[in-house]
Amino acid sequence: MPNIDTMIESKYLTKADVGEPGDGTMCTIVGLKLANIARDDEEPKMKWLMKFKEFPKPMVLGSTTLQLATMIMGSKNTDDWTGKRIEGYHDPSVTFGDKLVGGIRFRARGKTKEVPAQGVDADDIPF
Repeated sequence: MPNIDTMIESKYLTKADVGEPGDGTMCTIVGLKLANIARDDEEPKMKWLMKFKEFPKPMVLGSTTLQLATMIMGSKNTDDWTGKRIEGYHDPSVTFGDKLVGGIRFRARGKTKEVPAQGVDADDIPF
């Protein structure tokens, strides 16, 4: 039987998309975009999204993932990140509010698996 995390469809990248806890996936950054991630019946909620060549869905970036990406990329200018590779991995210690829920984190390179590109090239960034 499949894990429930793989059964619930999301329009954004999830921890299940990048692998089992501890594993990681090397990702090529295509670009970033500010977008409203709220449902139609909610007030607008603007968040930054990062698009990878290896995945058809973008990743919602929070403060921690933005700071980790900045540290790994060695630049606060996100234009410098395009075309560079970063590892996304499932970190079970990520919290939401006061609950331990797991989520995606970044690291420079670790125990990774290569995923064939499913996304798009930098010239065509659908978010």
